[in-house]
Order: sequence, then structure tokens, then C-alpha cells
Amino acid sequence: DERRARTAGDLDFVDDGASSATSKLRRLWLALALFLGLLVALVVRQVLASDTALEVPVAISPVTVTANPNPTFRWQAVGGANSYLLFVNQQGESPQMALINQRVSGVDAACATGGECHLAPDVGITGAFEWWVTAFFDDGASAENQGEFVLIELVEE
Repeated sequence: DERRARTAGDLDFVDDGASSATSKLRRLWLALALFLGLLVALVVRQVLASDTALEVPVAISPVTVTANPNPTFRWQAVGGANSYLLFVNQQGESPQMALINQRVSGVDAACATGGECHLAPDVGITGAFEWWVTAFFDDGASAENQGEFVLIELVEE
């Protein structure tokens, strides 16, 4: 084991090779700590980005009672949405029995540049219904909102 004496200013110390190995180990630990810190920062950034609340389409009408068996479904457009899914179901029925399950673009719903979207499918419905509109985004994310309404039949006397 070869020992060399070094002088650093007024300080004398002996390098027995162990300090070189210790120095390499410290550098390795430092590099690992920096890597893990960067990894944690990236994970936190991704979690925060995914937890950012998406704007939700707001159901405008019908939301209470209507006498129209072919109502026009209206909702507030969502910035950044590339399409919408209109889903109408008889209240209490299985979603597989959907009366309307229609995906449309903002252009088809007349709201490509914002404002109020609307869609008037010709279905002839009666009874109590629930409906959802789901906004879809380019990154695969989606946000939905629900409305409910009851169709009443007006009887003329």
C-alpha cells in the first residue's frame, strides 16, 4: 500500500487510497440523490397535472319538465373539447338500454368556437329521463355532467 503525503495550504494529510474510494462513493451517492430528486419532481409534476380539474360541460336544458317529446339538448361548450357524447337514458333503467348514445363534434353541436351546444335527436320520448353530456379532449381526458328531466304530456280539452 503506497502512501503519499500531500500539502493543501498549511494542512498535511495522507492519501492511502481509501479516501479516493470514499470520494467516488460520495459522488455516486450524490448522483443517485440528484437522479431520485429529479424523478420525484417529475412524478409530482405529472400528478399535479392530472389532478387539475377539467372544465365540465354544464347541462342547460332540459333540466326540469318539458312537454316536447323531441327536446333539444343544450349544454355549455367546454374550451379545448374536441367532441361530446350525448347520452339519454330512461330514469332507473340500465345504461345498456340507452335511448340516445351519440358522439358529436363541436361543429355538429354548433359550438366549435364556444358558447352553447345543442343537439335535437328525433326520438319521441315519454317519461322521466336522465342525460349526460361528456366532453372529450385531445389528450384522452374526459369530463361529464348530468341533467334530469321529466317529459309531460299536455292534454287538450
